Amino acid sequence: MKKQINIATRFKEMQKTIQFTRLESYAAWTLPYVMPPLESEGTEMQGSVDSVGANAVNHLSNKLVLTLFRPNQPFYRLQVEDSDMEEIRELAEQGEEDAANLVAEFDNLLINKEKQALQELDYNRFRTEATLAANYLIVTGNALMYHPEGEGKVQVYGLRDYAVKRDLSGTVIEIITRDQKAFSTFSDAVQEQLMAGTQKGKYEDVNTNVEIYTCVKLNEDRKYEMMQYADEVKLDTKGLWAPNDLPWIPLTWKRIRGEDYGRGLVEDYAGAFHALTTLTHSLIDIAAVAADIKWLVDPASVLDVGELNRSKSGSYHQGKEGDIVAQQLNKLQDLQIVEAR
Repeated sequence: MKKQINIATRFKEMQKTIQFTRLESYAAWTLPYVMPPLESEGTEMQGSVDSVGANAVNHLSNKLVLTLFRPNQPFYRLQVEDSDMEEIRELAEQGEEDAANLVAEFDNLLINKEKQALQELDYNRFRTEATLAANYLIVTGNALMYHPEGEGKVQVYGLRDYAVKRDLSGTVIEIITRDQKAFSTFSDAVQEQLMAGTQKGKYEDVNTNVEIYTCVKLNEDRKYEMMQYADEVKLDTKGLWAPNDLPWIPLTWKRIRGEDYGRGLVEDYAGAFHALTTLTHSLIDIAAVAADIKWLVDPASVLDVGELNRSKSGSYHQGKEGDIVAQQLNKLQDLQIVEAR
């Protein structure tokens, strides 16, 4: 099968402008799982030695979601255009029974629809995914929300798994997402194409993961056209959406004109987070040294240190005051300076 496009190469090209190392630092200061290093899969992702950044991001993301989507109140209001409402009232005055019933029940109908929207949010766990998207936005400045058609749950992509291209005005002209799917879950025809198009033996294990690339492009008709690839094999999956109906929504916290990707809130305070982490490390190190208790014994003393260590509390020993003294660090002022920063 002839390759239509090297989709994996295109995906990497679109991600070239992303400074992953910088974003990994932002995540390490706040929520490490938002942008972990590639080699950290399956390991504990310990970030900053304090929880200031994590508390700040979690608090703000929860506040945002609660403000936008309140648990027990509709997050939007349904209203009928004045011209449409006037037309219905005129029909009701002319004796149209259906129009009269509609006027009487309008408020209840709209309220019921608003409640249905709230139930749909709860059913799809939308608030949970919205909070995750807010975390991505605050830390990395970018998140992609995917609303599958039908009964599918909302999905959130981080920058590791999607790429986007925009024009100068910010209009999205191309999106590529990357997912994984087991080889055994494909149809027999696709499995044959995969085995024919790759090196022999790659798919001997039916549980081998295959990378799925979904490419969405803005065509000449100003509509978004979707294509999918399994590795480099083009699938039959297709789709066409108007801009307002596109199920992929690339979000940014703050976007600079001409840039494809946004910038997060953490970037604005990167210097403060770096200083906080450095000072906290210093405070922990000096506190550990100060907590290490050591005793100094006068070499001219007749006190038997071994006997003193083995003795019970309240026992008597020959010696004088000053034979044993605790080592003093004398760093209290330095500790106070670091803590005050």
